[in-house]
Amino acid sequence: MRRIIIDCLTLLVGGTRLEREREMGDFQSTCNFVAELTKSIRTREADRLMEHWSSAPTFMLSEVQEIDGKQATERVLLEIISRRRRVGLPTTLGMDTVPAFLEKAVFGPSPDISKPEYTEEELFDAAVETAFEEGYITVAMLQCHFNLGYKRTMRLIDKMETLGIISAPNDPMPRQLRMPRTKWEEIRKSHLAGRSVYGQRQDDFQIKNGCLTKYKGGGGDVVLPEGIEEIGPDAFIQSTGLTGIYIPDGVAKIGVSAFLGCINLKRVSLPVETIQEIGLYAFHRCADLTEFQIPWNVTKIEGGTFDHCTSLKNIVIPDLVMDISENPFIGCTNLTSVHVMPGNNVFSAQGGALFRDDGKELVCCPAASGEYHIPESVVRIGPHAFCECRDLTGIIIPEGVKEIGVNAFCSCTGLTEVTIPSSVEEVGGGAFEGCENLASLTIRDGVKKIGNCAFEKTGLIGSLRDFLPKSVMELGAHVFPFYCCGGGKRRPGTDRFID
Repeated sequence: MRRIIIDCLTLLVGGTRLEREREMGDFQSTCNFVAELTKSIRTREADRLMEHWSSAPTFMLSEVQEIDGKQATERVLLEIISRRRRVGLPTTLGMDTVPAFLEKAVFGPSPDISKPEYTEEELFDAAVETAFEEGYITVAMLQCHFNLGYKRTMRLIDKMETLGIISAPNDPMPRQLRMPRTKWEEIRKSHLAGRSVYGQRQDDFQIKNGCLTKYKGGGGDVVLPEGIEEIGPDAFIQSTGLTGIYIPDGVAKIGVSAFLGCINLKRVSLPVETIQEIGLYAFHRCADLTEFQIPWNVTKIEGGTFDHCTSLKNIVIPDLVMDISENPFIGCTNLTSVHVMPGNNVFSAQGGALFRDDGKELVCCPAASGEYHIPESVVRIGPHAFCECRDLTGIIIPEGVKEIGVNAFCSCTGLTEVTIPSSVEEVGGGAFEGCENLASLTIRDGVKKIGNCAFEKTGLIGSLRDFLPKSVMELGAHVFPFYCCGGGKRRPGTDRFID
């Protein structure tokens, strides 16, 4: 066995068999030698491998994963992609689907080196023609055929999928044709004649001064007309027949409640470079939406934007997002993967939770379940942070937390007991409202203020004296199920609170 290992290592790392034998002699066991040699190879070959990966025509993602673990993979890949993009090399790395942590590096702004003779519409038509000629389509095929970057290629593929020309992703298989050529020719002919927008009637879209104010069509997968600059408030509200939407380049704003209640909307393809604003409740209750890429130039994510998108599984917070007013992911019970781009200096993510200010504020943890331990760095639990986390059965709040925000744990029906440590000074209104199975509560001495309805609609039974420490000096209205008074400030030396 020792001889076989020496022969294999000599082939792998070069040198002579005698050199490998001498090196092995310094170690107590073959395992120790192999482990140390592997470590040495990683260090010694890092520069050479980086140079190779940065200049090779293409390579597979697995090549990097086999060298380092997950954390190193993210770091190495980001550097490799940055180098490749600077010299105009493909950045797909053999991937048809790009991991969330690489999205900006791959999709980010870069010189467009596509053939200049094509307009956007001509390029799309040519890409469709390529799909019909080949019988299938892949990212690499379009990139090589039209000399495109990854971002632009994926927009073409998204548009083809939205129109039903090709199939959905099925890694590692190519996208297959779904539409007969004769049907595509009919759609294209109608579009060129101005009678429709890729299968949608022109009068399905009510447009005024560049703003799409109302969609009146029957739904399905919809490609919006070129030239739109804004999707207005309520434009697609309650369009339950809508299953996919392709938003063209140039759109800068998605208005308030634009897609609210589009419960069957599964796919959204949008121009990540041009959109700057997404309004309040824009995708509220889009229950079938499985993924969404927040555009890079968005600086604020409003509360309620993605509430009850119950199929949403991952989200990436871009570099420029500086403000998230409150939890925008209430009821997103499958949102277990939350990432923050490395250039964002305000927010961070860990274990499916989103944090602000170097971990001092816990913004949200949409899919919290079981017993959750709030990190020691947290000083404030934000508004609605755990709202409607019905699978949350226990919460450990450490000493050091000073504030529990408004509705922070509202409707967490799995909670049965809670201890609020002495470091907490304020419990916000509705903080535990609707935790109907909460039957045990301990509030340590130190809490000074409890807001309206903080423990309303819970299973708590008793009197104020059973729960309130002497440190509480201000009490809101209807704080407990058994306390129906208006609340106020504590009367000195008593357990009474008056306005």
